[in-house]
Amino acid sequence: MDISDVRIGIDASFEGVPFKAGLSMIQNYEKAGFDCVIIDDHLMNFFPEVLWDPEFIDAAKSIESPNNLYDMCTIISNVVMNTKKIQIASGVTECFRRHPADLAQFFLAQNNLSKGRIILGMGAGEYLNTIPYGIDYNRPVSRLRECIKIIKLLWQEKKNVNFEGEIWKLKGACLGLNPYRKNKYPPIWVAAHGPQMLNLTGELADGWYPCKFHVSSPNVYKEKLNVIQESAKKAERDTDKFIPSMFAPLIIDEDNEDVKRMLKSEVLKISGLFLGSQHFKKYGVSHPIGDSFDGLVQFIPSLYNKQQMMNIIEKIPQDVYSEFGFAGTSDEIISKIENYAKVGLKYIVLYDQTVMVDMNKVNDVQKSLKNVLDYFKAQR
Repeated sequence: MDISDVRIGIDASFEGVPFKAGLSMIQNYEKAGFDCVIIDDHLMNFFPEVLWDPEFIDAAKSIESPNNLYDMCTIISNVVMNTKKIQIASGVTECFRRHPADLAQFFLAQNNLSKGRIILGMGAGEYLNTIPYGIDYNRPVSRLRECIKIIKLLWQEKKNVNFEGEIWKLKGACLGLNPYRKNKYPPIWVAAHGPQMLNLTGELADGWYPCKFHVSSPNVYKEKLNVIQESAKKAERDTDKFIPSMFAPLIIDEDNEDVKRMLKSEVLKISGLFLGSQHFKKYGVSHPIGDSFDGLVQFIPSLYNKQQMMNIIEKIPQDVYSEFGFAGTSDEIISKIENYAKVGLKYIVLYDQTVMVDMNKVNDVQKSLKNVLDYFKAQR
C-alpha cells in the first residue's frame, strides 16, 4: 500500500448558503491545504424540500432552502479567480443540459484562468436535472461517450472539426483556445458505476469518480477498477496517470457516542433512497419505492409531498447509512480510506453530513476533517 499517493478533496458546493460565505469557505479549505474542491451541478437538491424543517433536519435552522443553488459555472469561475493553488472540479456535470462544445470551451477557458487547476467531472445525468424541466432522459451512456469524444476533438484538432454521431453532428466546428500548458488539457473524470460506464471510463477518461455507496467495500471498488483497467488495456491506453478516486459522504466526530447518536437520526435514512435494491436485501426488506428503482438516477424529490416522503422514510432501515457513507472518528475514517487505498484509490472527496444532523458540530467537524487531511499530507 502506498498511501503517499492519496489526495484529499472536499465537496464545497454552495448548498443554500450565501455566495460570499460559500466562496470564503472554499478559500479556507485552500488555506487548510485540501487538494481539491468539488462543485456540484444541480438545478434542485436531492434532499426533499418538503422535509426541510428545523424539527426534522438541523441544517434548516440556518439555511432557508436546499434548493437555493447557484449555477456550477458561476461558482467555478469565481473560485478560479479567488484561489491560487487548490484544484477545482465539477462533481459532476452532464451533457443533457450542456452541449459538448459549451463544456469544451468553458473548461478549457477555466484551465487557462486557473493555470491548469481544473478537472472536468462528468456523469450520465439524473432525472432530477432533466425530466422536471422538459428534457428527455434517454441513451445516457451513448450520449456521454459522444460528448467526451467531441470535447477531445475540439480541444486537440482546433478547427474544421467534423463528427458524425447518433446524438450530435459537427461540421466545420472550431475551438481555437489552447490549454494553459502545452498539450495539458483538463483531465476528465467519470462517475461510473455500472458495466457500460466502467468500460467507457477505461476507454476515454483520465479518472474514475464513483460514489461510495456504489463501491460499498474495498473489494467492490477493486472489482470495478479492474473492469476499467481491462477496458483501458483493450483500448491500448496508458493508465499510469489514471486517477481512481471516490466521493465519500461521512459523519465524523471524535466522540464515538456522538457518532452513534447521529447515526440514529431520521434525516440520514434519506440516504437509503439513493441505494439500489441489492443494498436493502441485506436488511431483509425491499426498496421503499420499488425493487427496480434506481435512486441516484431516478429520484425526483419535488414529486413527493411531505406525508409520502415520511411514509417512504419509515420503511428505510436505520442502519442503511453504513452502505451510503463513512462514519466514525478521524482515526476510523483514516483507516477506512487506507483500506480503499490498498486496492487502488488515489483521490478521495469527502462530503460532510455531520452538520446536517447537528449544526453545533460545525467547528468540531472542521477539526476532524483537518486531522484526516494532515495525516495523509504527512505521508507524502
